Amino acid sequence: MGFGLGFDPAQPQPKPESQHINPLWDTMAQMEDQSALTLAVLSRRMLVTGIVLFFVLTVTVYGRSLGNEFVHFDDNILIFENPAVQTLTPASVHWVFSHFDPELYIPLTFVSYQIDHVIGGLHPLVYHLHNLILHTLNALLVVAIGAILTKRWRVGLLCGLLFALHPLHTEAVVWAAARKDVLSSFFALATLVTYLLYRQAGRSAWYIASVLLFLLALLSKVSVLLLPVFLVIIDWYQGRPLKKRVCTEKLPYVFFALILGLVAILGKQSVLADSPLLSSVLMAGKSTVFYLQKLFAPLKLSVIYPYQEEITILAPDFWIPLVILSIFGVFVLLSLRHTKTVVLSTAFFLLFLAPSFTNYAKAGDIFFASDRYAYLPSIGVFLLFALTADWALRRTRGFARSMLTACIVAILGIFGFLSARQSLVWHDTFSLFRNVVALYDYSYLAQNKVGAKLWEQGEHEEAMEHLLRSIALKPNYRAYYNVGLVHLSLGEEDLALSANLNAITLNPAYAPAHVNLGYLFWRKGDLEQAREHLERAVELDPRDLDALTNLAGLEIAQGNLNRARELLNRTLALDPEHPDATALMERL
Repeated sequence: MGFGLGFDPAQPQPKPESQHINPLWDTMAQMEDQSALTLAVLSRRMLVTGIVLFFVLTVTVYGRSLGNEFVHFDDNILIFENPAVQTLTPASVHWVFSHFDPELYIPLTFVSYQIDHVIGGLHPLVYHLHNLILHTLNALLVVAIGAILTKRWRVGLLCGLLFALHPLHTEAVVWAAARKDVLSSFFALATLVTYLLYRQAGRSAWYIASVLLFLLALLSKVSVLLLPVFLVIIDWYQGRPLKKRVCTEKLPYVFFALILGLVAILGKQSVLADSPLLSSVLMAGKSTVFYLQKLFAPLKLSVIYPYQEEITILAPDFWIPLVILSIFGVFVLLSLRHTKTVVLSTAFFLLFLAPSFTNYAKAGDIFFASDRYAYLPSIGVFLLFALTADWALRRTRGFARSMLTACIVAILGIFGFLSARQSLVWHDTFSLFRNVVALYDYSYLAQNKVGAKLWEQGEHEEAMEHLLRSIALKPNYRAYYNVGLVHLSLGEEDLALSANLNAITLNPAYAPAHVNLGYLFWRKGDLEQAREHLERAVELDPRDLDALTNLAGLEIAQGNLNRARELLNRTLALDPEHPDATALMERL
């Protein structure tokens, strides 16, 4: 069957009079046979008013979140504590192309952070604005893809609006560390648009552009590596015979996907080792149904979704989603008798979601979902919803049509309101994890984060409650370390010493705890123990300024001035205005 993008549509096949025709399926099938939406129409109706509309909408919804701070949850690792992104030189670019993040290979994402730093240093506004611009461009690309694939600009517009305003996307938009998701999605969607233009016009320039854009998508985040499979599904959907040429032109995409996929596996070895096949399948079913649920009812969203129960098929948490997905799978297969649209939409959703199915185990903890993983896959669901809404609008007249339009506008308005509210949850680390505690009070990670921030605010008693709750849920070195900080602030040095010893018992390679132990043993007059811990801290993290300055102070106290000078020079090379290092250097 010809799709019509530069090709003659196939003649509709007559149906026996006795065959029952479902109006919805029949209309969708007719849409597959209609002539294509021309680029001229697309440009007139979408490009001018669409760009303005979408930027106004996204700024209206997410504008207040541009004042959000960085959060101490990957933002520190990827951005404001990462020297590699705080300069843009040939050496720094080489570094990001030769290192992981520490487990993902995202060199182009790092380059985008380097550009942000050139523009605005470490001001969070620049990074948040960059994400918002990318999200808006992504929404516009979704409009183009939906309009071209379905040959109806109204479908593309509704699909793009849902994408722009849905609350489940808030995490990807307002979290600076989620740049890899919005950036890889931008290049992936641009890959699809240029491929569709190539299919329409037959110009090799569009094909080359599509392949190169796919490479850029992979270099941003490899999670889009199944895109070549979707290109084949597009060909099938458009009625293009799957001959040798169709497969051959996908080889460059497959080549880049294989190469970058293998590189990604190198960084994910520990994660894959902690993800048994059966557990991955069960967790994939649970997370898939969860994302579908949140797409239709985007409430109680969280930065993490912890899971503490046993992963077993006997648990309702896992066998019920598998039953639901099996029933839906049968529905998808049956729909092929009437339309290809359901298969197209389902394939989009699952192909771009599948790479996340092994990401549930992290550092010994289980998280059954992450909002940003649904960012790109959600387009498949929006496409099907937009097609259904368009069918309903064309089947109704008068008051019923007005009411249906009002319902669609209301849904978009509610989504926009919820997104704006959710974006402010990300204002800072404290508000972000306070939200987690409200939803999942059994999250030891969230309890620790909230406790640490309360300590910073001087709320020692409440901080200790959350930190002890974190330890009760799961003994963990970060909570013990933070308990030590609270005790130290209260002058309870023996208790602080005990807490930090517990921290290094759980994680002997945690440098900050060794720094505190060095300081505390020094205060007790045990200089040998103090030196041992401070030397260990510098060994573990040669860039730890507290470790360097404390060790330099110890060297000065013991008369080792040359060694002290060398340590202080290292500190000032990292931070020329470090106050403690400057003061100690003046004593030499």
